[in-house]
Amino acid sequence: MEVGKELVLHAHDKAIDVLQRVNPLLLTSATAITTYSLIYLWNLHRDDIGIRKRLMRTLFSLIKRVPSVKKKINDEIAKAEKSLHQTIHEHDG
Repeated sequence: MEVGKELVLHAHDKAIDVLQRVNPLLLTSATAITTYSLIYLWNLHRDDIGIRKRLMRTLFSLIKRVPSVKKKINDEIAKAEKSLHQTIHEHDG
């Protein structure tokens, strides 16, 4: 029991020594950002959509912004619209 208590006290003293060398503003900012990020990720995990689907949606959204991919998508949409328009108005007089 004494060995465990000594280890905890040693770790506590070591942590205090390390943290005293860190800028308090930096430490506070890092703690706030970390806390916010963990809460945000936890809420994403607990959401109905789920974190995996949300990440995939974000990834594909970013991929669609690449100029070559965007051009290809727009070309395919234009081709589909033209085909649909021709099919609808095929028998117009």
